[in-house]
Amino acid sequence: MPDHSLYAVYMGFKNRLTGTGSEVWGQRVAASLIVSKSAYPYTIYFWSGGGAWNVSTSRDADYNISVKCVADKMSDAAIGAERISVLLDNKGRQDDGDDFVYGSSDWDILTITEMEHIYFVEGTADTVPIYHYGAVYAVKMQHT
Repeated sequence: MPDHSLYAVYMGFKNRLTGTGSEVWGQRVAASLIVSKSAYPYTIYFWSGGGAWNVSTSRDADYNISVKCVADKMSDAAIGAERISVLLDNKGRQDDGDDFVYGSSDWDILTITEMEHIYFVEGTADTVPIYHYGAVYAVKMQHT
């Protein structure tokens, strides 16, 4: 497995968000890009800032990761945003030792904190509104 903190966050989020596939977005979860003409709703997550945390002499990381549900119905997008929050907010190893997002054998995800909310409506050529609803998550990590 690659030994990079961002890769560990991406894999941890992917595993947590796909879970059993019973969420409103099913298995339609992607990092950074989604396949054109994907069925709605889907969830996408992407790096929004951050890098080294620099709170200790060991390797660490502090990222902002945006996660949103994209849907052609506002209700699906809102349900998706709430489920994302339940699955990720306060789900680092230090937040919840029994139910935490596993990064990798090389990186511990210590804390995940929901920050700013994301909400906007995208207009399309055929005038169907597409709803984007989610949040930015602050992720603190430490190399193991």
